[in-house]
Amino acid sequence: MMLFLIVSFILIPSASLIAPVSGGDYASQSIIKEIEEGNYTYFKIQEPGRVIVHLVSLEGDADLYISSETSSPSYDLDQHSFSSTTCGLDVIEIDQYVERPLFVGVYGHPQYPISKYKLTVTIYKPTADPFAEGYADSQPPPSTYDDISSGADGDPTEDYELYGDERSAISLLWPVISGILEIAIDVLL
Repeated sequence: MMLFLIVSFILIPSASLIAPVSGGDYASQSIIKEIEEGNYTYFKIQEPGRVIVHLVSLEGDADLYISSETSSPSYDLDQHSFSSTTCGLDVIEIDQYVERPLFVGVYGHPQYPISKYKLTVTIYKPTADPFAEGYADSQPPPSTYDDISSGADGDPTEDYELYGDERSAISLLWPVISGILEIAIDVLL
């Protein structure tokens, strides 16, 4: 019976954390909250795009757990996909291709009766998938990259001037390699 009461108390309904991304390249929102020891607060992120979650423990120690499968992520290994459990700044970066919604759980470490934290979520606009069908058709023609791929004036021999002469690395390494080979031969004989 006691376990049921604790579990019931720990589960807090999820709240949407951030408005949809619109306008600029990213959207960000921060909140400051407190959590009691051994409890979780849950948030839900539904928007697409790369997500960076910062959790700063202002007092005590709050830990961060994120899942795209479990609506109540916890410190159990099978109950979260991402976690950060440092005693200060916790940061998790999630690729835009991770399935949504994301469920964020903030856990109050039992060593502190109350943990005060600042949670900041930044969502970057999704970028085009380079492996998606039709992606190549939407890209500019290769001629726009001539100054990079073929030297400054279109001559492929100028690549060495742009990127350095790759042959010079071999000419620098050859004396070292030949010296090592000479020593190895001397040891074997």
